[in-house]
Amino acid sequence: MKHLLISFLIGCALLHVHPSLAQMQRANKVSSITDTVAVDFKPVSNLATFVKTYPFLNKYITSLRQEIKTMDTEIYAASVTLTGGKLLFLYLDGPLYRGTEGMPVEGYLNQGKGFKPVFNAVTYPEFKVIKSPHLGLLLASANGTSILWMYDAQRGMFQKAL
Repeated sequence: MKHLLISFLIGCALLHVHPSLAQMQRANKVSSITDTVAVDFKPVSNLATFVKTYPFLNKYITSLRQEIKTMDTEIYAASVTLTGGKLLFLYLDGPLYRGTEGMPVEGYLNQGKGFKPVFNAVTYPEFKVIKSPHLGLLLASANGTSILWMYDAQRGMFQKAL
């Protein structure tokens, strides 16, 4: 009876936090997601060209120029094309950013109205974007398991699934 109550409470929490995640778990689709894309980060070799391509990052890149020159810091970027949009991910690599749980990764989503910040977490840069049935991320953890984050359209952010 106790296990049944706990399962019920977890199910209610999932419905409250993210209905599509709860629906996916009920349908047992979290473990059988097949429409994923590996995020392929590449170093940003030309900052001027990068800022021309993504002008919304101009202030951010400008604030990092000195650090990039003096602290052996590199910017890595990856983009994923979605139906009706594009995701852009960035992370900084250098002595100030490497940690035991990964590096700070930022994500931006453009659904036709310009890029908006939608993700910010410390993680390993080896992760996948779930394209369907719902937009999500599968992040790698230190112990080798995947951590599920789902996109919440009402909040305009990815959030960690329970």
